[in-house]
Amino acid sequence: MLKTAYLLSSVFSRFFRRQTRPHRRTQVFDEEENIMTDLNPNVDVVGPSGRPARVVEETTQDDVVRQYLRVPMRDGVELASLIFYPADVEPRPALIMRTPYGARGGLTPLDELGFTTAKAGYAILIQDVRGSHDSDGIFALAENDRADAWDTIEWLIAQPWSNGAVGLTGTSALGMTTWLAAANHHPAVKAIFAGSTGRVFDGFGYYGRGIVQPDVLLGWAANQILPDQLKRTGRAVSDPALLELTNPGSADLVAELMSFSDGDDDRRMEVFVAMANAMAAQATAFIDLAGRPAETAALLGEHLPWLTRWAAHDDPSDPFWTLVDYEDATRTLDVPGLHTIGWHDLFIRGALRNFVTARKNSSAPQRIVISPFTHMGSAAPVGEWVPPLAGVHDTLAIGEMSYSPEVDLTTRWFDRYLKGESNGVESEAPISIYIQRANIWRDEWEWPLARTNWTNLYLTSEAPANSVRGGGRLVDSPSTDVVPDTFQYDPADPVPSAGGTFLGIVSTPGIVDQAEVESRGDVLVFTSAPFVDGVEVTGPVAVELFASTSAVDTDFTAKMTDVSTDGSSTNVCDGVTRLRFREDQPGLVEPGSVQRLTIELSPTSYFFQPGHSIRLQVSSSNFPLFLPNNNMGANSFNDSTIPVVATQQVFHDLAHPSRLIIPVIPHS
Repeated sequence: MLKTAYLLSSVFSRFFRRQTRPHRRTQVFDEEENIMTDLNPNVDVVGPSGRPARVVEETTQDDVVRQYLRVPMRDGVELASLIFYPADVEPRPALIMRTPYGARGGLTPLDELGFTTAKAGYAILIQDVRGSHDSDGIFALAENDRADAWDTIEWLIAQPWSNGAVGLTGTSALGMTTWLAAANHHPAVKAIFAGSTGRVFDGFGYYGRGIVQPDVLLGWAANQILPDQLKRTGRAVSDPALLELTNPGSADLVAELMSFSDGDDDRRMEVFVAMANAMAAQATAFIDLAGRPAETAALLGEHLPWLTRWAAHDDPSDPFWTLVDYEDATRTLDVPGLHTIGWHDLFIRGALRNFVTARKNSSAPQRIVISPFTHMGSAAPVGEWVPPLAGVHDTLAIGEMSYSPEVDLTTRWFDRYLKGESNGVESEAPISIYIQRANIWRDEWEWPLARTNWTNLYLTSEAPANSVRGGGRLVDSPSTDVVPDTFQYDPADPVPSAGGTFLGIVSTPGIVDQAEVESRGDVLVFTSAPFVDGVEVTGPVAVELFASTSAVDTDFTAKMTDVSTDGSSTNVCDGVTRLRFREDQPGLVEPGSVQRLTIELSPTSYFFQPGHSIRLQVSSSNFPLFLPNNNMGANSFNDSTIPVVATQQVFHDLAHPSRLIIPVIPHS
């Protein structure tokens, strides 16, 4: 999980409780060896390495055993692990959660999760991944997780408190480690829960083929991962912007948030706003770093070598991603999988794609729940919109909260597939979606929906023009307009992002007014006629675009918005494609040649109210949501090539019928 996101979603939950639990400390920190050293070592069952795990700390509280151990992997590297299980030591199913954020971190509610899980009749192991926090080894995001997960499971199922049934669980970065562990197909794994997560090219560093999502690959890495690595090595950074981004700054405010209980909503919001203000300087630093990608990659690469490798391989077909990504797991998942996500979460494309792929190829049940929220969950507004919806109680979720219409969905999932309880979860609809602006939950049985009326809205600039600058329209039939729209794309002056599927550390995710964006000369705007009746759009959204560029490579972006009766426009979903990574004919293009492109927008479920219109923005940048293309056909992280300005043309005639393709759902 991305640390700030799961922290904030937890602390704002009305179900979250922070209880101080005294623990007997029986270890010291060995500064010379930079590890925790046991004062009274106990011997546990030998793991795959042939060496025993070391129990560094053990206490019993409220009939729950809490152990802090160092579990050896096959190469002898020891991984710090927190384990909780009922004190009766009866064999029982176990959950595994692997994190890069610190299993014993003072700001994360994982101790509370451990006690809650044990009281629900499970054991749970929460482990620092290799090279992070208290674990030994070298951190390399996703590069060692398959092997380490296998060794951890092998060790766990040999314990006297394990009955041999394992569930994998986690959200965001912890969801990535869940998928990587599932990719092993270990026979002990019986079910998984993967929340708010996606593959590398579905948000975890890259928005899509070749297109960096800098708030993750740069912002998250610098803000959430780098500080721990600096602490481990004793090194420092000198670049002022990078130093600012690594500064926690709002730690005291976070600690105060962690102390809240129900009834403190006013002060809770005050602290949330104060923390957002404290992040303003970090947002400025992030924009600075993202604006000089090659230099930033070199700066970060000094401390995070894995990031240099990730940045160098911008093509998902590169063999480098074989072990780092987990596409194979989504195609071969052979155990029941529960998936949760929000429509404005940065991983919405990936989580839904993971679910669809797994369900298509697996005989095991799969379930997905899609809320209206951002990656920060119900704790934070969705940009300028506050959905009339709250999280619900879920015993086995962090903070005991999830974003499902059903109480204890995660708990019921594991109870059914790890404990074998007959609770009926397997007979429920596999898809639960929240329809935005209609403000209802609805169950579905397939994706896309079988009753979808695929509707084409064609781009035209023919008269009569609408009142918006540019005057483009969306019409029901292909246009006879033979004059293409033209704009200049300057990578040094990219279109500013306004909302969208950001992580939320340094930029505001969600629904935001688009007036500033739509006033620019490098943004084409096309608007439909107002709807007499409301229109529901639920499913994948795409733009088929006929376009040319004066460059050898460039990007084209698209954003669908909701135009209200007062003329205001707010974003619904967006997307981008890069010419040299187009799937049908990859490679550089002949300048001036017309290309047929498909821009995949984020899927959505959204109700356009009567009198509202759909609008489509077309441009070539959306920064800092996407790292701008330098128009030179070069990887901006590897090459300091000076960007060039490109002349872009968008065609919308009978031979080139550019169109927005939307999934309209008939009124029920």
